[in-house]
Amino acid sequence: MGLHKRDLLSPPSRLRHQAVYRPGQTWQVFSPVVYRYLEQRYVEAFFADGSLRLTSFSRCQQHADEQRLDHEEGLIRVLVSSRKTGDFRSLTEFKAGTDPFILCTTLWHNQSLMQAFGCDSFIRIHDPAEFGARVSKHIPGFVQGGEGPCMYQNRRLIEAAIDDTSTSSDIFNEGSRNDLEGALKDAVQHFPFFIKHRSFSHQAEYRLLWVTSVQQPGDYLDIKVPEARELCSLPGTFEFEEEDLKPAESR
Repeated sequence: MGLHKRDLLSPPSRLRHQAVYRPGQTWQVFSPVVYRYLEQRYVEAFFADGSLRLTSFSRCQQHADEQRLDHEEGLIRVLVSSRKTGDFRSLTEFKAGTDPFILCTTLWHNQSLMQAFGCDSFIRIHDPAEFGARVSKHIPGFVQGGEGPCMYQNRRLIEAAIDDTSTSSDIFNEGSRNDLEGALKDAVQHFPFFIKHRSFSHQAEYRLLWVTSVQQPGDYLDIKVPEARELCSLPGTFEFEEEDLKPAESR
């Protein structure tokens, strides 16, 4: 008697950071295991030679698939107030800086969600931080990158307090508006890259992104990252179904 034999895979090394506060006391941050839902042919291509496609906010704004389509991806509305007085000055909408390449994954291992994306397979990424670092070596003009879960809100809106010199009331003047947007981008930093409307919250998205120095990077980027494959696994390698837990002779 025994369980169905399956490929061996070491548990993911999830510890990404450890800070020592006092002797004998630590605080640890653990990275998640995430899933990239794809059609089987693309999963096979990735494990064959590391083939991977990264997309962009521009492409997400035009996507034909309802689950992936987000007209406001990369846009942000900011309630601007004075850092000195706290008074409200304006409501401004702008695109959040350079359009990065992104890889959308999810924290959910969920059959229904996978089908909603029109997919029949997935790549399981056991160490997204190291995965992102290895991908970055194949991106032309790579400058910086990051990862994290998306934040779902009723409105794609955040607040920012900036110096009065940047809150010109003449926001329709091109020069003043450019100064204001520059100050706001410094104030909001990475937040616009991870804010989505709550209607997408069922996707539980965990996003990886790569910013480049390329002026017009394009809607997507096809690369090969064979060294990233060892950080990933196929369906049926990590989670067990009820059928897998039955003795071999009873199946």
